[in-house]
Amino acid sequence: MAPGILRPYAEILRLPGTLKFTSFAFIARLPIAIEGLGIVLFVTDARGSYALAGVLTGLFALAGSVSQPFTGRIADRWGQRRILPILATLQSTFLIAFVFAVNLSWSTGVLILLAVALGASQPAIGGMVRARWAAHVSNPAQVRTGFAIESLLDEAIFIIGPPLATFLALSIAGGAPLIASAILVFSGSLLLASQRRTEPPRTHREQVHDRMPVGPLLVIVLATACLGIVFGALEIAFVAFADEVGQRGMTGVLYAVYSLASLFAGLWFGAHHYRATLSKQWRAVCAALMVATVLLPFASTMPVLLIFSFIAGFAVSPSLIIGLTLVEKTMPMSRLTEALTWALSVIGVGMALAAAISGALVQDHGARAAFIVCAVGGAMAFLVTAIGQPVLRKAENLAASEAARASNAD
Repeated sequence: MAPGILRPYAEILRLPGTLKFTSFAFIARLPIAIEGLGIVLFVTDARGSYALAGVLTGLFALAGSVSQPFTGRIADRWGQRRILPILATLQSTFLIAFVFAVNLSWSTGVLILLAVALGASQPAIGGMVRARWAAHVSNPAQVRTGFAIESLLDEAIFIIGPPLATFLALSIAGGAPLIASAILVFSGSLLLASQRRTEPPRTHREQVHDRMPVGPLLVIVLATACLGIVFGALEIAFVAFADEVGQRGMTGVLYAVYSLASLFAGLWFGAHHYRATLSKQWRAVCAALMVATVLLPFASTMPVLLIFSFIAGFAVSPSLIIGLTLVEKTMPMSRLTEALTWALSVIGVGMALAAAISGALVQDHGARAAFIVCAVGGAMAFLVTAIGQPVLRKAENLAASEAARASNAD
């Protein structure tokens, strides 16, 4: 069974250029899972303030969520090979400046400005690499498999990044994770920019004002924001539950079980083609996610939570793969990077909102409250995809008819 699942991935990674741009994008976006935790570890060690660390990481995440759709649009207009070196240079410079600012005890105001600058200069690598798959691969089934690869690599990034950040901070120096991030984002971004053969075509002047269909984009963005609520609440809930049952060391195991289930589900889903429309598939997967998250508040022991976490993980990667594939299918190619970045960036907004709410509720009501927030996020994702079915279906049909007209014209 395993070779059959892996065959579609092997086939598309043998296409000219795909393995290179996928590998370079992985290097460039690995810092996503290092920088936030790196700021917390560094600031709490150097300044002894979790409050300051929380403010800085929150501003960093918020600035990234706001700015990335706009840098994605610039990438569509100018081309990735022009915008990536600029963003990579700014990002690495601000990272090094932040390390100096903390070590030299610069003012809190300066740290806040640098944290905002860090977030604002973060390259939208996730959107850019998916835009390359959409532009470079003509087979729709292979595009979805390419998107599945990126979702799997996103999971891998958040498995590798936090332990790496912790190791560097504890074994080398507090600022080491941020210096490593500067090296990774600079080198990875330049390597990705050098892959001109697979770069999406630049938007022509007359295409700058190509209209993105507001209806389907709004449905997709709202649904992915709800998925972010699920992810953000789980981060708090896992830690709180492990503390409550006196097994804090099991927190990492909970994450691993959840992430491995998501990895396997994404691997399976991306290797298969289904007859149902993408909108129907998304509704079904979000329904499964809703059911799985509703189970979580009822976990009373660690073994039960491990089982429920494994079940919940199975719906995560497929939900992201379908949502981003819908973006690729329904948005104009001239603004695809921007549209993909909108869908990806709001996940961070949902995570930040859920983490703040869950953290406050856990103080008074325990881990179950955070799991309820997670269940609410899952239910909201299903409701958005269910209510938005007519809008998504209309957009899919319109995209299919336009593709057919273009094919007949050729």
